[in-house]
Amino acid sequence: MTRCLLAPEPINICLAQLLDNNHFSRLAEFSEELEIGINPLDNKVTLIFNFTRQPRPADRSCARSLCASIEILERVFFSGYRFAIEGPISDNEDQADNLIGLNLEDDPPMKLFWEVGGFSQVNLKQNVKLINLVGQFSRVDSSYRVTSVRVIFYQYSITA
Repeated sequence: MTRCLLAPEPINICLAQLLDNNHFSRLAEFSEELEIGINPLDNKVTLIFNFTRQPRPADRSCARSLCASIEILERVFFSGYRFAIEGPISDNEDQADNLIGLNLEDDPPMKLFWEVGGFSQVNLKQNVKLINLVGQFSRVDSSYRVTSVRVIFYQYSITA
């Protein structure tokens, strides 16, 4: 697959560059599944490789090289059945974290953050409507601070 008609353009750009990338090929060799996500705050792409074994130092090095070779790729994570999600791995790990964010144009405006790897839906616009509806029902105003929210978001999977 070289392009998804439903995916945002940054995902398609990244996907096209992954297919001819030696670093990606090496990591895909040990993967059962690949999740491709996008962070709406910066339109950068995140990859989660579902590994068949625990990642090794060479895999982490390969992930850093992959991020360095694809400009739109922000960070890489490894997940698996026998280990917790590991990452972020990036060519600039000082700025990398495990959060995705979203600005909501609401009254009052809100910025939401959640962790990479959580369950998500494809349709961001419908998710924003759902978040706004929950906000309306809860009657939250600018004096409140919400510390734990589960947000549904874009996620695409490629299964080997």
